[in-house]
Amino acid sequence: MNRMKTTGIILAGGKSSRMGQEKGLIVLNNKILIQHVIDAVSPLVSQIIIIANSNHYDNLGYRVFSDLVAPCGPIGGIYTGLMNSNTKDNFVLSCDIPFISTKMLQYILKHSDNTDIALPIHHNVPEPLCAYYSKQCTGMLKQLIDLKEWKMNVAINSFDTKRIDVSTQENFHENFINLNTPFELNTQTKFYGKY
Repeated sequence: MNRMKTTGIILAGGKSSRMGQEKGLIVLNNKILIQHVIDAVSPLVSQIIIIANSNHYDNLGYRVFSDLVAPCGPIGGIYTGLMNSNTKDNFVLSCDIPFISTKMLQYILKHSDNTDIALPIHHNVPEPLCAYYSKQCTGMLKQLIDLKEWKMNVAINSFDTKRIDVSTQENFHENFINLNTPFELNTQTKFYGKY
């Protein structure tokens, strides 16, 4: 994987209805959630773009794009990110996984060659919003969107997807914790306070 030919795509276009406020801007350990994700992926990519349907992220210094097709959930954000990426290799990340580590992302990218999607899996749980996507996925994603096949498991099964078992990696579980509600924010951050 060539860092200079890889884009980090961060999805921040959700409604955050369960959290009650813009998730990516919630402060955790003196940094907003999306900044934790940016810091983890930055060493591995040459550029970062943010997919958001608001102007909340315009002051972070990265290009921000609204969904090209809406509303259709994460598949629309991934499609928008890939359409606006200038590189074949891309890493798609949700803005609400603040415990993700550069080491884990390196492990996933290491296994991403010659595939459409490199999908981390732990204990049979897939993580499509923390995965590698080739830009060549755009055509099929648009077809799925047009057919209203918006479920991520349908998308994953429509591509040459390499499933990567990350269960043996250090702190694998913490890496994929996403924060959707105030309760999760309070309980998970207390439990994983070392981060």
